[in-house]
Amino acid sequence: MRTFYAARTWSPWVSDGGRLLPGTGPAAVTGDGEFVAAVGTDRAIWVAMNLPGSRGFAWRSLGGRTTATPGIATPVTDTVVAFARGTDNAAWYNEFWRHATYVKTGWHSLGGRLTSGTSAIPTMVNTPQGPVYLFALGTDNQPLMRTGTWPALQGWTRP
Repeated sequence: MRTFYAARTWSPWVSDGGRLLPGTGPAAVTGDGEFVAAVGTDRAIWVAMNLPGSRGFAWRSLGGRTTATPGIATPVTDTVVAFARGTDNAAWYNEFWRHATYVKTGWHSLGGRLTSGTSAIPTMVNTPQGPVYLFALGTDNQPLMRTGTWPALQGWTRP
């Protein structure tokens, strides 16, 4: 991990521990702290949190199974969500830091037939809840997108 400072300089590389599944990369987001999602060698989604006042990142498993790079987003204030392509090639999500109203804990399917990992972008700009965009490749290797106000995302469409 490296940190980019306001002075436009980078910190040296440091290890945050853990072992990633080869061919996958981590996803990161900031919110109430810094959050990272990655695929471990056990093919589970692992998340690390560096909260204000803590002593660095602490990893924990969310379970699930994937072989593709995950996505991560803060779609509503104080909520962090990991996204992944499951072994059924559908998109799945897990709110692992606090929860939006009416969302149960654990993994939930968003459907789809995907051939890539997921990428998630929240667009919270001066609002506590804005649209969320989730991207992945479909079976024809063309981009697919789900968007909406969290957690009510519309079906898969072409961007």
